[in-house]
Amino acid sequence: MKYKLFLQITFLLLFSTVIYAGIIEYEYDELNRLKKITPVEYTLFINDIKLMMSTNQLINADEPESLTLSGITVTDSILQYISDNDETQLPAQIKNRQDSLYQTYNEENSNPETTMQLIKKILNNEKSNNYYNFGTTEDALSHGVSYTDQNEVNKLMCHWMDYEVFGASKGKENVPVAVATESYNQWMIAVGFATDRDPFKSSWDIPKDLAFKGIFVIIPFFRGNISEDPEFIHYIQSTEWNEQYFEPVYDNSIGKEIYAAVLEPPETDTNYKMAPIDSEQDTMTNEYLNQKIYAYSYTRPWDSLDAYNEKLHQLLLKNPDYQESLKRAEFKKAMNHTKVKRIIKVERRGISYAIIPYDREKDSKLVTPMTIVMALDGKFESVSVNNDTEKYFKLTDRWDAFIAVWKQLDHSKRYIINNWAANEKNFPLSPVYNTVTYGQIKNEEKNIIYYNTEVVTLKHDNTLAIKNVSPEIKAIGSYPKGNTSYETT
Repeated sequence: MKYKLFLQITFLLLFSTVIYAGIIEYEYDELNRLKKITPVEYTLFINDIKLMMSTNQLINADEPESLTLSGITVTDSILQYISDNDETQLPAQIKNRQDSLYQTYNEENSNPETTMQLIKKILNNEKSNNYYNFGTTEDALSHGVSYTDQNEVNKLMCHWMDYEVFGASKGKENVPVAVATESYNQWMIAVGFATDRDPFKSSWDIPKDLAFKGIFVIIPFFRGNISEDPEFIHYIQSTEWNEQYFEPVYDNSIGKEIYAAVLEPPETDTNYKMAPIDSEQDTMTNEYLNQKIYAYSYTRPWDSLDAYNEKLHQLLLKNPDYQESLKRAEFKKAMNHTKVKRIIKVERRGISYAIIPYDREKDSKLVTPMTIVMALDGKFESVSVNNDTEKYFKLTDRWDAFIAVWKQLDHSKRYIINNWAANEKNFPLSPVYNTVTYGQIKNEEKNIIYYNTEVVTLKHDNTLAIKNVSPEIKAIGSYPKGNTSYETT
């Protein structure tokens, strides 16, 4: 009996060892698979910079007057970062200081735009110590770096963010970059990057053919969607950054479109190239997102998806670009104790995409510390995090959008066929709604009423804009009704 029991125990131990070995082997194989598809990489992330923004000073990209504050907000945030003042600042202090900077520098130059030359001037005039020295992409021109070459400017930003300023306070050696996108009214703060190797071994000693994988930025304005937290930190894949965010701006003093940035210190001759690495196509996520259940053209506008999606959660964890962001503690922390319960599909020109919020419970309410944007072809685009957020990411409900359009129609003449979320301005977290309507349209010249379809856009301010109109229908018959002819096909 004892011998039999001994054999059973021995068998169980051997069996559990085999199972354990199998698990270890599986994990080892999985790690090897990830190593094969993820090249050797180098990342830098500047931790301690805080966005200097008062609670009553939210910057809205849809309001030009409000948007002019983005340059001063970015400049002040960098100034406070390089100062030795780590005290918590009240919203009123922030607003008064930024109002003073704007009045002193912008109004002095009679220019509502905050140009890169102006930001350079403010930073060098207002810095609290002389360890730092700021320059622009214009300064780099005399050293062989072209401000009209997007990849050269990306290189410039990575190289000098990685530079450690001698004599600077501990933790303040690396300096963020002020970068303009689309115009001098849309400034962001670059706070880190991912490349395939270290871009700064020593001054001007930069690897040839450095590969650019992604960039960490803080965007100080929301873009129509108030739940898009302006204190999110975004990791944006390099191709997405180049194509959708980092656009040239027109500089009046130079007289041409350039890629504008203010960085520490000005660059000198480098003679190297850096190319972006395209996002890996994640076929498993691609197939999963494109199932019919997750389509953005619903049969009814009140259809929605709201269930924990563990499979998608696990699939995203295997994405190499997403893994790149999770090397930073802030991003890893934002993912903890979250659930993927919502998928919001958005149509745009080219390849449409999905917004995938990561929600968690905090103080008996839901908040969204992380949001991922994935193209529907399976390519990762960006991830945005804020561990301290109190906001729950949401869009206008499709049914609410339906009603908002319906209220503005003449119900006796036009009907709604369908509506869906759509991207109009390359702001992935702030889509609008497009709606197809069908009904009568009158040709006043001929006094004839046609039937057609229109696509109207419900903008963030709840006004409508006609986006597209179906071609004029060729009539094969007509009938009079009162003094008007109706043509039908």
